[in-house]
Amino acid sequence: MRDARLNCLFDLVQPGERVADIGSDHAFLSIALVSAGRTVRVIATDIRKGPLETAARHIEKAGLTGAIELRQGDGLSVIHSVEVDAVIIAGLGGETIAAILAAAPWAAEKRLLLQPMTHADRLYAFLRAAHIPVREEHVVDKRRYLVLRAGN
Repeated sequence: MRDARLNCLFDLVQPGERVADIGSDHAFLSIALVSAGRTVRVIATDIRKGPLETAARHIEKAGLTGAIELRQGDGLSVIHSVEVDAVIIAGLGGETIAAILAAAPWAAEKRLLLQPMTHADRLYAFLRAAHIPVREEHVVDKRRYLVLRAGN
């Protein structure tokens, strides 16, 4: 992948983890994780049908249709806590990431790999209030994208 923020998220996924890629959009990160053998299963979600259709085309082209499951829905509402070890939420605003996590309290027990595009302060405030520890912070690329590892 050429995208430094996605590369950083990729590196933070532990080998063998079952991953939820929330708001996956084009599914490039999901595809990279499975293609490299970092994980054998990803559930990629998006709230809108269009991005899921695009993701499906990319996944099919990569020959990974059986390894990446697509689900349409709002945030973590279409994921059961027992299905994943890690949750990736990238490319959304910090306030949106906070709202997604607040709606799924079980996520605090998972490894959270978060990349807010805006309002990182609101995400930090939520994590503090929810007693979710920030374990790592990375600033990547010349645009200075923030990537966080939080939770367990």
